[in-house]
Amino acid sequence: MNNTIVASAIIGVSMIFSGLIISENISFKDQHVIPLAGGAVKLGDIYKEEKLISAKLIFKQGEQVLISQGNPDDFSSEVDNKIAEIIKGLNADKTKNDERITPETLSVLDDAELELVSAVRYNSEHQPMFTLTLEKKVIPMVKGSYIKDFSLQNIKKFVESQQQAYSQSLFITK
Repeated sequence: MNNTIVASAIIGVSMIFSGLIISENISFKDQHVIPLAGGAVKLGDIYKEEKLISAKLIFKQGEQVLISQGNPDDFSSEVDNKIAEIIKGLNADKTKNDERITPETLSVLDDAELELVSAVRYNSEHQPMFTLTLEKKVIPMVKGSYIKDFSLQNIKKFVESQQQAYSQSLFITK
């Protein structure tokens, strides 16, 4: 009689447990939950993830984006291309070569700021496109600073300082 009761209890518990698994109330897979200040984001299975860096110059009159969600491992070419585009616009109406601006001589006319943002973008099961901002930093830029040198040096330092944050936020590539 005791064996029948024990066997019935085991079968009953296993049926309840199976029902919970089928209804997805119990899961054994990693859900990749990211805690945030206002709650948490459940990503589920992650299909793709990528590190991002954004940089923009902020002037009193407006702003100029240097990098928009670029690759932190290869940002210098994007900065070079953007500076070349800016210079092309500035030199368009200049006829004399000695008046032309070069990437090395392009500077700010007034105090400005360089805003840097590190992030990770995920494509996942529950969040088709989710971008996690890791850090935002604003660096003051004094009048007369050369834009190319100042930007490249500070972006490089920022990316180096973010390597640990990037590695802690990646689930697929470590």
